[in-house]
Amino acid sequence: MATRGTVFTLANNKVVGIYNHFDSYPSELGRILKEHYNSYEDVLDLISHGDSSYIGRTIEDSKFYSSDGEPIVPCRAQSVDQFIIHHGQEYNYFFDPLTNEWKTY
Repeated sequence: MATRGTVFTLANNKVVGIYNHFDSYPSELGRILKEHYNSYEDVLDLISHGDSSYIGRTIEDSKFYSSDGEPIVPCRAQSVDQFIIHHGQEYNYFFDPLTNEWKTY
């Protein structure tokens, strides 16, 4: 059974992010994001790979749908609230580029 989530941040004054299918619990994906994707550049790199089946400690340890030939189409929205309404899942992780901290919604 999947525990779905989203990972998102701000880029060019818009919210941009991806969907993650498995293990999005705070004790799994939340911990991995905080420990291994803790800079704005790391988060943008992660998002640039598109939606994922699983996010691991590194990009190489992660499984992205784009590796199966699916196009990379990050989710976009005008605001965090709009992003969560349209793309939100059980767990939603926002990287704040002003504070360099993760927030869970």
